[in-house]
Amino acid sequence: MLSLWNVASHKYWEIRDHLDALLDDRAALSKGEIPQIRAKIVNDDKFVGKGVLHVVVGVQGAVAFEVKVGGRTASHVGGSTYAVDARGFKPSEKGLGLELIAR
Repeated sequence: MLSLWNVASHKYWEIRDHLDALLDDRAALSKGEIPQIRAKIVNDDKFVGKGVLHVVVGVQGAVAFEVKVGGRTASHVGGSTYAVDARGFKPSEKGLGLELIAR
């Protein structure tokens, strides 16, 4: 009977630790942090979808990215700056979505 209790207790704490980690990630995301890649969103302004949107990716080291905004691939302008045509983007409560793919 004791070993059954030990197994159940171990499983409980294993699941509880996982839940706590997920809650920590959710709290970090709500502050603009992306824990999995140790990144932080420093600017989250709303904009009118007219013209060109510039995305500046600040990283340490030489990392090449493919940048997508709202499903559109941004072109590399130079350095750490990417640009995407923002015409036609529709405002939404969820935003556009920024995708960074390391190459």
